[in-house]
Amino acid sequence: MWHFRHSVLPAAAVLLAVGSLGAAAPADGSDVAPASAEVRPAVAAPGSTVTITVTCPFYQGVPDTPTVKVTSQAFATGEAVLKADPEGALPGGSAYKGTAQLPPRANFSDDGPNGPVGRVSEWGVDGTCGDGTPIHGVLKVDRDKTR
Repeated sequence: MWHFRHSVLPAAAVLLAVGSLGAAAPADGSDVAPASAEVRPAVAAPGSTVTITVTCPFYQGVPDTPTVKVTSQAFATGEAVLKADPEGALPGGSAYKGTAQLPPRANFSDDGPNGPVGRVSEWGVDGTCGDGTPIHGVLKVDRDKTR
């Protein structure tokens, strides 16, 4: 009986390992890290340029896209197109990087698009990875900060 256990366990382990190699991640991303957007500097000045870095999860069978678009009410044009950044990609994911210009100080007044804003305001940075995974990040603007 002892010899039987040794032959069954390795065979089961091999089957499990081989079976998991071909498994693709689900389309809803339920067991994959979500996409993220990081904006630098952490707190930006009105009129300055910010750098946006996005990381998207990898899905087997879904090709990487050369660009990803993100939007924010805080961007002067409302959107930024980020280009693929192979150096910034983590294993199992894709990275994108680009910049966006912020509008002048007057745009960050007490009359924000969603009501009054304080001296330091937070703005969403949103988009979608090539596989449909939503991108979410935050941009902070200090209207009294100078470049």
